Amino acid sequence: MTLQQIRYFIEVAREMNFSRAAENLFVAQPGLSRAISNLEQELGVSLFIRSGNKKIFLTSYGEIFLEYANSVVETLDNAVTALDQLRVPSPLSGEVRLGYGYVMGYDVVSTVFHDFAQDERARNIAIQFDVKHDDSDSLTRRMLAGEYDLVLTGREYTKDEGLCSKLIAHQKLYVVVAADHRLAGREWVTFEDIRNEQVIGPSVTCSLSDFIRRLYEQHGYKPSYSYHIGSWPQRVLYTALGRGITILPKLNFNPEKTVAVELDDPLNVRPVYITWPSSQYRMLSPAAEYVRDFCVRRYESLA
Repeated sequence: MTLQQIRYFIEVAREMNFSRAAENLFVAQPGLSRAISNLEQELGVSLFIRSGNKKIFLTSYGEIFLEYANSVVETLDNAVTALDQLRVPSPLSGEVRLGYGYVMGYDVVSTVFHDFAQDERARNIAIQFDVKHDDSDSLTRRMLAGEYDLVLTGREYTKDEGLCSKLIAHQKLYVVVAADHRLAGREWVTFEDIRNEQVIGPSVTCSLSDFIRRLYEQHGYKPSYSYHIGSWPQRVLYTALGRGITILPKLNFNPEKTVAVELDDPLNVRPVYITWPSSQYRMLSPAAEYVRDFCVRRYESLA
């Protein structure tokens, strides 16, 4: 039994006519008939019922054999395609390494890359998500060192810094207070409600620190920091202990200890950028370029 015989059988079963099947296969009809007869002899059963008016029908054996023959051919075709892709990889295949901070990516990554997973053209792109507690500057340094292809950042970088950035999302921020704080029961607060509160801020190099500074400057004040802490769980812990308020996305807080209250202010969202090395450092792979461009297109379509 040969693969050619199986393909001949499938075509005859599809057309239910030896003459049309032979034309489709670009073979002579006598040769096609002989190949099917040899296949039947080898199997020891008749696959077709041949009537006098050239009409043919599948026997019960033929119906069963057709199901498995189709499966065999499909499996083989898939195997050949897989080998072709290994030999000459598609430009839209490969691994893309994405780095981001936990706070930055908490809601953005799940939303943006849920949509990316629905993109049929990206089915052969594998994204390696690497979440850190690092700030944007630390992540971009890791990227320039070759650890990542792309990173999510809270500020826009320039080519003077060896980087390029594009806006892909906005992240809503909340005022986090202790569960027994005077504002804990509020649905929302304004800047006037918090301007005299002690602030537990992120590290001064963090892009969120810039957001807090701009928020206060817009209203003519400076934040009164009680602490600068790089770790967001530590900031939440200090908030729960009544050491001050902090400003974060709406993460999974312990409602018995802390409460996230919406900030009613024009600056209650911060930008999220996708950032990559400029060409002076290295060129992105086609797969990484596609991931980057998808994120940008998605944002522009929603804007």
